[in-house]
Amino acid sequence: MEIFNYEVSDELSDGTWVTIETPGGDFKIKIANVAKNEYQSKIDKERKNYFSKNKKIGRKVSNEDWIEEGLTAMLPNFIANNILLDWEGLTKDGKPIPFNKELAEKFCSKKFPTISKQIFDAVGDIENFFVKNLEEAVDEAKNI
Repeated sequence: MEIFNYEVSDELSDGTWVTIETPGGDFKIKIANVAKNEYQSKIDKERKNYFSKNKKIGRKVSNEDWIEEGLTAMLPNFIANNILLDWEGLTKDGKPIPFNKELAEKFCSKKFPTISKQIFDAVGDIENFFVKNLEEAVDEAKNI
């Protein structure tokens, strides 16, 4: 196994662009690395709040409950307000739609299942931040 293929790039600390494919055409999103400590701290805080609230009402919950109820409920807004940083190629009536958090929340909701699933998949794919992928993208850009 080539260990350095799994190194996370510091150059991508401000986010990386990922293509989202839909039947109506492709567009790109810029996402932050959810594995960064600042985001993990926010998720951990929400997890602690979840357990604390349930304990106060006498409800015993497990880590599985947290994942199924708490994490699932918080993820759309969390991703829209923290992880999704920008987009390119989204249009309405042929005109570009500028990035904003309000629309980001809608695109991460159940109202846009095709888009939201791909956004969540891209966010959860740590390979989007590997040095190897950055090097391959640079090589591809040189050949254009």
